[in-house]
Amino acid sequence: MMMLTQRISVRIFRSHYTFGLIPILVILSQTLAWSAGAEYERRANDLKLNVDYRWAGTSAGGYYPIRIRIQNRGPDCAITARFHSPHSRMPVANRSLTIEQNETASFTLPIPMVGEGNYGNLDFYQNGRKVDDLSNTVTLPDYNNSELPSLLVISSTRVNCDPFDSAARSMAVQATSTSMHGHSFYASPGDSYQTLTPSVLPENWIDFSGLDLVAIDLKDLATLPEQKKSALLRWTQTGGTIIVFNVGAGGSENTNEEQLARLLQLNQHRSTSENWEPANLHLRKVIQIVDANGNVSPAAKHENSNKNAASTVEFLWPNSTKTFRHKKYMLGNVFAFAEDPFPGTTHDWAWFLNSVGSAQHLWRARHGISPRQNDDEFLQFLVPNIKRVPVYSFLTLITLFAIIIGPVNYFYFWRRKQLFMLVVSIPLFAFITSLLLFGYSVISHGFGTKSRVRSFTVLDQGSQTAITMTRFSLYSGMAPGDGLSFSTDTAVYPIWPPTQQFESGTVDWTEKQNLQSGWFRSRSHTQFCTTNSADMRSRLNVDEPSSGSLPVENGLEWHIKHLIVTDNDGNNYSGNNIPAGASTKLELIDDETLRQMANNLDENRPEFPDGVSGRGPNTWFDFGASQRRYYAMTHNQTATAHSNGLMERTLNSHRQAMLTGQNLPPHSYLAILESNPSVEIGVKNTQEVASFHVLVGYY
Repeated sequence: MMMLTQRISVRIFRSHYTFGLIPILVILSQTLAWSAGAEYERRANDLKLNVDYRWAGTSAGGYYPIRIRIQNRGPDCAITARFHSPHSRMPVANRSLTIEQNETASFTLPIPMVGEGNYGNLDFYQNGRKVDDLSNTVTLPDYNNSELPSLLVISSTRVNCDPFDSAARSMAVQATSTSMHGHSFYASPGDSYQTLTPSVLPENWIDFSGLDLVAIDLKDLATLPEQKKSALLRWTQTGGTIIVFNVGAGGSENTNEEQLARLLQLNQHRSTSENWEPANLHLRKVIQIVDANGNVSPAAKHENSNKNAASTVEFLWPNSTKTFRHKKYMLGNVFAFAEDPFPGTTHDWAWFLNSVGSAQHLWRARHGISPRQNDDEFLQFLVPNIKRVPVYSFLTLITLFAIIIGPVNYFYFWRRKQLFMLVVSIPLFAFITSLLLFGYSVISHGFGTKSRVRSFTVLDQGSQTAITMTRFSLYSGMAPGDGLSFSTDTAVYPIWPPTQQFESGTVDWTEKQNLQSGWFRSRSHTQFCTTNSADMRSRLNVDEPSSGSLPVENGLEWHIKHLIVTDNDGNNYSGNNIPAGASTKLELIDDETLRQMANNLDENRPEFPDGVSGRGPNTWFDFGASQRRYYAMTHNQTATAHSNGLMERTLNSHRQAMLTGQNLPPHSYLAILESNPSVEIGVKNTQEVASFHVLVGYY
């Protein structure tokens, strides 16, 4: 729904020439804003265009899916959809296709949500010529430091989500204390949720990547087209949380629960627990209700001053452990509600959000980064032996060049009375100096690309599904001219160094996901996080244990450096150096050996390079004085950190379990791989340094 608002925005600019933060300019503006997108229709040049960009989330990152439908009533033509933002820091997104006469094409144009921009122009080109009557301005979510969990409700009828929004806002204000004098820094009411019919859903999982929660009736889930259902479930497997309601209270005779298990293929997934976890009644508490301006409502104050407030506040959801239940679903969660949870009350939804946990239902906490802001941990993951730009060496050469080509050169030929030679010596010295600078640069870093990759893969052998989360760093003497290339099943999130943010870049979706012009620059440290969902038939074949050993066959495509396997009885077996395709017998190990094996997970951990500490300013990027002050003031001040994201949390949980003598889940294994497990890093030829690859499998 389009919502017209009038906003007065106060923008505080940082001065690079003064100490601290000084408000320089106050811009008063009245803008048109859409709380969660809109839809519109256009006709021109025998083309009928329908655009739907209603959506939720993406304020912290992810892809914003603009769904486009074009009907061509004229001759065959080539169509290009192009999103660009001439006055805002947003990437350019293109997608081209050919539409035959009397055919209709439906596709999605995903917009990477990076930087702090929030609007742009959506243009269409027919056979290379722009069709002005099809152009329109679209407004997308802006970056918001005070993040709310986002909810997409898939329903054919209108759903009241206001209690959810109230709970999300109230919990966020109390958690971050960002409201001041009754004025909140949060988005407008309704920005945290959206309701869409199943027919307008996209068909690729990365289009859901900016969401935190998705709710859908079991009947609607059952009737979803296979490709849309697959996209939704793959998003859940990568760390999202799906709410399926009207499932019933559970039990052996519950046919709805059997249907849910069939739709989610739970019987095929080895990575899910056998039983559902019931709702935790200890988390069913009264919270302070905060309005849109950040003020605690009088009713909430009165309720919280009452010792028996829980008995006087209305909870519409039943006070029962059967109200909802949940299961882990690879890296995500499935919550099954017995009944329809909407509308519920603020306190009901607070119960649910507490059950999910902020580490899972908040985008920045789940990913550990936000591609819309810079990252304090950037310096912890540089390519080893790639030092900062040799500024002092270059300055020395330039200074010597200026002295030699100027006074030394002049006085030398003046004394020889050969000043006419200056027309020869000056170009010659300039050419020699350029060669020296170029040669020094080549010797220092060369022309090739070096990379450092840290990956974590979860392989469910039953469903033949693999989820891979990756952080990688690139450094190239000369960046590839065609940019970086990824599949459309890989979500790519850039990581920006301190004091830097997104400036410009283009992504072309015509064949793959090609990041061009601006994403990867020569002689510049560049980092990304990626999440990939893919089918994987490779597996570790495990036989039954016999006489204290466990026969295994490495059916994976990669050499296993270290391997730990837990059988059905919880016994741990380990082995080392198992080539791809090889068979071996793992030895039974005790808790002490298991704790020693946990140290292998500390290999190549991210850390600051020599000479750089985790606090205070540094000169790694040769900051100016004001930039160093800004870095010192802001560094490590935010809770968001990649070390606290889902990937590192999961790795650390496995390590802690091993250190304390706890077993991995039955029928699972943990493998540290010798080489890159086909992780996409955008470039084909690269020299990998200090990488680390872990695969957790369920057999």
